[in-house]
Amino acid sequence: METGSELSKTVATFIVQKILLDDLGLNYICSTSERFYAVSAVLSGMVAKLQEHPSVRLLKHIVRCYLRLSEHPKAREALRSCLPEALTDQSFGEVIKTEEAVQRWLASLLKNLSDKSNATLGGSAATGVATTATATPITPAAINPVGTAPLPVGSGLNPTTTTTTSPTTQQQQQQQQQQNVLKTNAPQNPFSAQGTWQNTPTNNNPPS
Repeated sequence: METGSELSKTVATFIVQKILLDDLGLNYICSTSERFYAVSAVLSGMVAKLQEHPSVRLLKHIVRCYLRLSEHPKAREALRSCLPEALTDQSFGEVIKTEEAVQRWLASLLKNLSDKSNATLGGSAATGVATTATATPITPAAINPVGTAPLPVGSGLNPTTTTTTSPTTQQQQQQQQQQNVLKTNAPQNPFSAQGTWQNTPTNNNPPS
């Protein structure tokens, strides 16, 4: 895919595209980080060379490979940091201006990588990030509405009765809230313990 004529590169990339379009092939390549980055590095190198010698036929298959990879959750997270910049800054705008299919695939690829709403919700649920609920304060008006008889003294609901919290308890609550905020804002890493690709198993053979 990296050497040879344009035709040989196109054929090799087309074969990889066909493998990725099959669910078994996509899951096999994305099952470990080594396999994914091996494919991603080759595709990235080809994109860099296409900037010097553009080829619509070859670029079409490369974009389709990237689009298929972006449909895998873990690969999608990784592509957000390793997708070639040339595919995001309209470097190939003139090359693909007459290729509607390539434009559509590239737009879908960028949309997949920019849509983080589902990933964020799924990540929070998977990691078990604690969220702090804000309790609605109980006001005297809520306890004793205007126009009703005053509450008897000693009933336990008198508005004048206040509950004090020790400084130590308040400090512990603030520390817990800060830890929760840090956990919530922590960047999602596809190789973290929660969604990590397993280490490359031994004696793995590609699907026939």
